[in-house]
Amino acid sequence: MANPPAAEPKPATPAARPLGPPEEQFWKRYSPHHEAPLSGVTSFAIHLLAIPLLLLIAWVYSKLRDDDENRSLPVETVRLELSGGGGNPLSKGGNGGAGQSDTPQHESGSKDAPAKDRPPPSTEDMHPPLPVAEQQGIKEEFDNDPQIQRLVKKGTQASDALFNLDQDVRKQLRKNVNPSAGAPAGQGGSGKEGGRDTGKDKGTGKETGDGKGTLNQREKRQLRWAMTFNTQNGRDYANQLSDLGAIVAFPLPGDDRHFLVIRNLKNPKGAKREDISKINQIYWVDNKPQSVQSLSMALGMQPPPFFAAFFPKALEDKLLDRELAWAKANRPNFSDENQIHETKFDVIKVGGTYDVKVREVTLN
Repeated sequence: MANPPAAEPKPATPAARPLGPPEEQFWKRYSPHHEAPLSGVTSFAIHLLAIPLLLLIAWVYSKLRDDDENRSLPVETVRLELSGGGGNPLSKGGNGGAGQSDTPQHESGSKDAPAKDRPPPSTEDMHPPLPVAEQQGIKEEFDNDPQIQRLVKKGTQASDALFNLDQDVRKQLRKNVNPSAGAPAGQGGSGKEGGRDTGKDKGTGKETGDGKGTLNQREKRQLRWAMTFNTQNGRDYANQLSDLGAIVAFPLPGDDRHFLVIRNLKNPKGAKREDISKINQIYWVDNKPQSVQSLSMALGMQPPPFFAAFFPKALEDKLLDRELAWAKANRPNFSDENQIHETKFDVIKVGGTYDVKVREVTLN
């Protein structure tokens, strides 16, 4: 019997190879000096450092921009005055006057620093004389008012600014506290707006037309009042003005009568073009380039040469009350407000808001 043919042996199934990197010769060929892992690590490190570096650059740029827009302002005077703009801060003359003292003064239970501890007088305390021709023009404009004649010889911060202001703007601002200032020529007498009344000639007497007229009491106060703001930046300046109820007006090019008026400093976008002679409030003008620029930028406005700020009647009354109370308590010879040459107020923080305090009253 024949034997069946033997079956051919099946080939052994090759064992599964474990997963892993290619054999060594691959790395020797394509990355003999570990270029691939090194480039990967380097790329990762560069990206890891680049992101915080870009964030740092953006933060520094933002910080520098904020510092430029809101850089600190020096302590400077913003003048409460009949008119403003163009005031000359150069020196001459002092604040001396009858009843002035170097001893510490008191107000509301507080004591001012002794004279020896006070800083030397700044240029804002000094008042250069006006040219003779300009003095004559000012006297005629104010109908030779006795106080104006005195102020052209010995000025105040307010009068310095007033006398250097453009005449047309000055007339418009004066109407806020003296409606007859700068009125058209009258028909004789001392009637308001130059109307026919009890006077004669062209009505150039008190509160009359022809653009002339003596000062009324509100104008006299504005010419002697000065107010100092201690500001950190434009936003701080705006906050102080807002707390005092100020309305800010920016001049419009080629228009002496209409200004861009911001009645709510918390909402500067609500600014409107208005006739500045109709506001009927005391005012001051800031023409210092640094403070004008800082406030303008804080309010989103293009910086003008100056701006005007108007204060409510409540603040006007407060200034008068505190001025008279301080003078009565600290000036033995004081009896009437017309004796006062100049009064300086400081804006101070009381609690979470701002208020005014008398610093000094100087008599004629």
